[in-house]
Amino acid sequence: MKYLLLLVLASAGHAFAADKPNDFNPSDPSIWQEKPLPEVVREKEQLQDLCRTFPDAECQANTDRQPDIQREEQRRKDKSRYKSFEK
Repeated sequence: MKYLLLLVLASAGHAFAADKPNDFNPSDPSIWQEKPLPEVVREKEQLQDLCRTFPDAECQANTDRQPDIQREEQRRKDKSRYKSFEK
């Protein structure tokens, strides 16, 4: 019974697929051409390339490489310096 139902479903799916027109044309160049990237993505990639080229540059990615402990220590130092200037 299971196999009969599977056979009926497969043949029905095949019949519906045959009725649908095939619009895919592999020789159409618009399918294979890359779409231009949005401006935001291009700027981000340029910044990443710049950071790879000049590792000492101040980049957003460089700050993310710090472990949480170092980031917390830096925050505490900055906070204490700020408090000492307020006095």
